[in-house]
Order: sequence, then structure tokens, then C-alpha cells
Amino acid sequence: MTHTRREAPFVILFIVLLIAVLEAGARLAISYPPVFRRVARQSSTAWRLEWATRHRRLVPSRYAFDAYHPTRGWTLKAGLSSYAMPGGSRLTTNSRGLRSEVEIPYGHPAQGKRIAVLGDSFTFGEEVSDRETYSFVLDALLPQDEVLNFGVHGYGLDQMLLYLREEVLQYHPDVVLLGYVDEDIYRDLLSFRDYAKPRFRLLADQSLCLENVPVPPPEVWLSREIYYPRALDLLVMAWEARKWRNGATRLEAEEISAALLAEVVRATRAAGALPVVVYLPVEAELTDHSAALNRGERFLSSVCSREGLRLHSLRADLSRGIDPGDRRATHGHWPAAIHARAAALMRDILREEEAIETAP
Repeated sequence: MTHTRREAPFVILFIVLLIAVLEAGARLAISYPPVFRRVARQSSTAWRLEWATRHRRLVPSRYAFDAYHPTRGWTLKAGLSSYAMPGGSRLTTNSRGLRSEVEIPYGHPAQGKRIAVLGDSFTFGEEVSDRETYSFVLDALLPQDEVLNFGVHGYGLDQMLLYLREEVLQYHPDVVLLGYVDEDIYRDLLSFRDYAKPRFRLLADQSLCLENVPVPPPEVWLSREIYYPRALDLLVMAWEARKWRNGATRLEAEEISAALLAEVVRATRAAGALPVVVYLPVEAELTDHSAALNRGERFLSSVCSREGLRLHSLRADLSRGIDPGDRRATHGHWPAAIHARAAALMRDILREEEAIETAP
């Protein structure tokens, strides 16, 4: 017994040293870019580490026009006037943080239809100016109606659902048009992306359970970051990378995203508005001229079928005339010309849905 007692401190010291060595090794591995890129993939941990590193180094964010939001994680700053964004485009927001040059009161407009547009950075109009977004062009094409842009960069369907519930429906829209980008479904698995964010989990009874709300402010996250064990971070990222390679991430993302889309449709209809979901092709999809549906379109088609919606995809129409070598169109966000073409196609979709009056 005495011998065992004497050995105990050495065993504890060995365990502590082993943990310290593993932690130091993990921190060194994560700080080495080739290793980090190999295991990062689509994981909350990787996004969190990138965010923390950038803030520790006081590197200016690409998204300095963001404001912290306790429910959705981030939103657009209110009251921006011709704010200079990367690439030379300009951003204007009203007092409620919509990308708009005018104030828009809650409630229904006195005349015409009100169309609320939800979406991510392609809807928001990253890399184009205010009057070049497809929402603004669509509004110009429908002078008797009103189109409001509720797009926010980096949003997943989960944040769009919360935005719909908290803010969008207060404007009493006649139509809620969701600009669907297939990549967004992976964001629904994350609790951290551009910043910390909410996340829904699908329970056994297929109901949605909201987590990570309220979202802690940035200063709280930074104060916590030093205590996160990097060995655990490395293991989590490696596990997520494995799930990504074997296809498990896609299946998990489709399951939760289908439930989120169904809830967007339900909430929209409950408010007396018409839900319209439009598939927005991005990057390489803009050079896909195949008549067959791609994987994202097949997924969206299955959700639309269950919810009694028509599948509307802009891929076939937008891909016509796109030069595969046009990096401006096929790498990154849409240029102004594609926004304009998308707006005309959406006008036709709204007419097909009988959501607006057909011109004589």
C-alpha cells in the first residue's frame, strides 16, 4: 500500500505531462496551414478557430458592415450610407438593417403586393452595389409592387427561418421568396461560421429544437477561446472531415434542412403569404447545361413535392450564354449582369405562381 501511494504522484505527473505534450502538439499542428486545411472542411471548430485567430491578430474583417445579433449571430448594421465594400461596390441599409435606400414601415403597403426575399450572400448581393442586386432589379420590373431584400451573407436556412419569424413577417408580405443556394444546407449543421450562430436539432418526433440562443457576444467568445483544448478541436475537425469524405455530412444536412424548409413554408402560409422557393445556381453550376436535375435540385425538388410547391430553378436559363472561362461569373458571387437576368426570370416565376398581376 505504501509503495502504491508513493507511485501515485508520479502517475499523476505522467498523465499531466502527457496531456500537456498532446495539447502542445495539437496547437502546433493546427497552427500549420497544410494540416489545418486538410482537417478543417465544413466544421464549426474550424470556423471558430479562423475567427479567433483573425481577431487576436486584429485583422480587419471582410464583413465590417456586420452587427452582433443575439438570436441570429450577426446581421447587417443599420444606417449605412453608401458604405464601401471590397471590390468597389456600395452598401446602403435603412434604420432596420435592410439593404434599402428607403425606410419601410411594418405592416402591409397601401397598394400593390409586397414581396419579401430571403437568402444568403447571393441574395444580399455581395460584390455588387445596392441597385445591382436581383431584389432591386426585380422591384424595378414590378413598379406596382414592392420587393424587400432580407438577404444576409453567410446565413443558413436556420437563420433565415429565425429572420422570417422575428422580423420579415412583421412587414405583412404577400409573397416570401427564398433564394436557395445548395451550399447553405451545410451551414445548418454549424454552431459557428462567420461568427457564432444558432442551430436547430431535429428531435425524434421530427420537431425542431433551437440551441445556442442567446448567442454570446464576441468579447465573451474571445475570453473563452484560450481555454478550449486544441487536442479536442483537432479530433473534432478530423472526425468532421471523415464524415464529409464518406457522404455522411450531406445526408445529415439534407435531413435538418428539409425540416427547416418545411417550417419556412408553414410559417409563411400561416401568415397568409405565398411561399416561393427558387434554386440559385452558383459557380460551376452556371456552366452545367445538363437537362437532368443536379443533386441540389433533386433534394429541393423532393422538399417542394412534399410541401406542395413547384420547383423553380434558374440553372438552365442562367447557364445559357455563360462562358466557362468567365471567372467573374463562375468563381465567387454573381456579377451585376447575372443579377439582372435572375430578376427577369423571377418576375416570370411570380407570374407563373399568380403571385403578381400579369401584364396585359
